[in-house]
Amino acid sequence: MFGLSRASDQTIAEWRELGDKVCAALQLAGIPVHWMGEGLDLIGAEVEVDGADDEMGGVFITWRPAPELSKAVVECTSEGRNDAPIVQLSLSIAMSMRDAIVGILRSSDFDVVPFDDYDMRPPAVHVLHLNVFSLD
Repeated sequence: MFGLSRASDQTIAEWRELGDKVCAALQLAGIPVHWMGEGLDLIGAEVEVDGADDEMGGVFITWRPAPELSKAVVECTSEGRNDAPIVQLSLSIAMSMRDAIVGILRSSDFDVVPFDDYDMRPPAVHVLHLNVFSLD
């Protein structure tokens, strides 16, 4: 049987603190930002701590478009129309915002990498750590 290993409470707390610093850096840049689970209709950068004790664990940021776009994409994909223009638009927006967030966070001295494993999550940014610079 396949079992998932969870990171330690201390590691998850450190990731949560790193996520708070990510939020501060994105807010400083004028990017709307929220934690995953704060609301289904929120738009902007969505920060998540994945508690897995493997390469999927850590702080991730995805772009959350307007609810109208998300709803249209869900409708198209549930009907098997994955190549519909609205689906392609949504992917293009997600990739563009992912790249912009990578640039902002790297400029703010975070070590980040784009995450493109679409089987696991939409286009995202994986935050590895904050280097020297601090917004405190």
